[in-house]
Formats: sequence, C-alpha cells, structure tokens
Amino acid sequence: FQKIDTFSLKLSKDTLSAPLQYYAEDSVVVMIKSKKIFLYGKTKTEYETIVLTAPKVSIDQQTQLLSATNARDSTGMVTEDAIFKDGESEFTSDTIVYNFKTQKGSHSLAKCLYMARQSRR
Repeated sequence: FQKIDTFSLKLSKDTLSAPLQYYAEDSVVVMIKSKKIFLYGKTKTEYETIVLTAPKVSIDQQTQLLSATNARDSTGMVTEDAIFKDGESEFTSDTIVYNFKTQKGSHSLAKCLYMARQSRR
C-alpha cells in the first residue's frame, strides 16, 4: 500500500494567470501590506507575451494594474522612454497603464501636447 500525500493550495483572488517577472537596475520596493511593487531605474517587466521596459514602474496586485512612466531631465526632455511590446506590436509613450485582468492598456503622450502648445505661440 502506497500512501500519496496531497494538499490543496488556495490562490488569492488577485493571483495572475501567469508568472510576472521583473528586474530593476536601481531598486525594487515591495510593499507587502498594500500589495504593491515599485521598480526604479532601467526596469524590465515580462508577463506572457508582454515585455515592458521603463525607468519607473509600479504594480498594484489588488487592482492588477501596471503603470510605467518615462524619465525626464531638469529641462523636461525625455531621457528614457517607456516601451511596451506585445508580440510583434510595440509603442513608446510617456505613461503606460496595463490591466492584467482585462488585458487592456492605455497610454498618454504629454510631449505631443507640449509640442502642439509650443507651435501655436
């Protein structure tokens, strides 16, 4: 007679459907109670077919939102972009927000608005 050891694993409601891998050249801050992760300095985040590189990223496990922003110098010039890749698709933006639950994202390009304002003067 062979006894098989079994156990059940209860997953949290905010568990992602695939592993989330992340790296930051500068630092990673994990806030356990608030379930948030902050990445600083040349970050790389991978989830399923998505690869995000950005200078600053925040991940909220409760809302399943990922936010990324570019970096600017003291004059307001972009020094490092936020780049989102999903398979063959790729775009660069000032701010990127991706929802792991809905698998939808949004982005904003503040520099386009700034350039348009400058050209009207």
